[in-house]
Amino acid sequence: MPSDSSGIKYNIILHPGADASNISLKYSGDVTNMFSDNNGNIVIKTPLHNIIEHSPKSFYSDATGDVASAYILRDNIITFYISENNQNKTLVIDPWISGITGYTNPYGYDVEYDWSNNLYVYYNDYSGSNLGLYVRKFSPAGALLWTHVITTQITYEGNFMLDKLANKIYISEGYNGSGATAYRIDLTGVADGFVSQQNGSFREMWDMAFDCNLNRIIGVGGGTSSYLNGGLINPVTGAVSIANFTGLFGARQDIACQAVDGQGNLFVVYAFAAGHMAHLISLVNSTLDGYVWQLNHGMYGFNECENHAPDFSCLGPGSNAFNGLDVNNNYLYFYDGQGLAAYNKA
Repeated sequence: MPSDSSGIKYNIILHPGADASNISLKYSGDVTNMFSDNNGNIVIKTPLHNIIEHSPKSFYSDATGDVASAYILRDNIITFYISENNQNKTLVIDPWISGITGYTNPYGYDVEYDWSNNLYVYYNDYSGSNLGLYVRKFSPAGALLWTHVITTQITYEGNFMLDKLANKIYISEGYNGSGATAYRIDLTGVADGFVSQQNGSFREMWDMAFDCNLNRIIGVGGGTSSYLNGGLINPVTGAVSIANFTGLFGARQDIACQAVDGQGNLFVVYAFAAGHMAHLISLVNSTLDGYVWQLNHGMYGFNECENHAPDFSCLGPGSNAFNGLDVNNNYLYFYDGQGLAAYNKA
């Protein structure tokens, strides 16, 4: 949820048998007016600023090309018009990006953007086996600029992160028994030779964060026999200073996702003593060795190794990573794949 007018980032997946006409979006609270503009967007006026629901892009998960779709606005409720709704196929409605073309069965896991409004997508071309991980760069107009093939271990998928000050992209291993590493590419998609150092107590790096305020590169995850679950990565030497970000003692905490706000506050979602389910959210303290607050979110708990493609498992391929946390100046948002919650981040 951005703090400006750019709208809520989401997608809707309609599995076979689902009917798009049953979906509706309603804005409440301090909404003064809603209308459709000339580009098919919905403009939501509020006292703070306008929010824009970008016109939907729709496509079938197993085919290239878009399916014509549009918003319908009636009585301040948004519904969807789909020109050809084949209910025997999986349909994706996404206002932010159309389908990743040219591959068998792509799963988009995360996105980043730079200050020039280019978009970066981290995804897997998956069809019953782990075919490959990629990062793609798109121009502000949606044109594909390049595709980078991820060269590290891909049996257990991690995530990627963009350092917006140095214009570098870091890509992590989800799991490595000798210690998870991250390597680096530039904004042309070329690796520059940097690889972070291994530490056997930090075998899992499910997600990465860039703290723009303090200029820090952060990896989060855990260990199979260690309670050390996060680290700061030195971008020059590759050294990783690991610590117990949650302040809890016990192995296999598995930090699954993170978010950093504009003040450098780090929020994490992780598991502790609950069958490896990511059921807790914390605001990590400034010394990165405990929490300011912690809560049980009470929503869907992620499964060990099963948070990417639907038939992933700990036998591989598998991943604990999940793009489920975001933050703005006022609120922390958590998405568990089934529902969305907002918290007062203080």
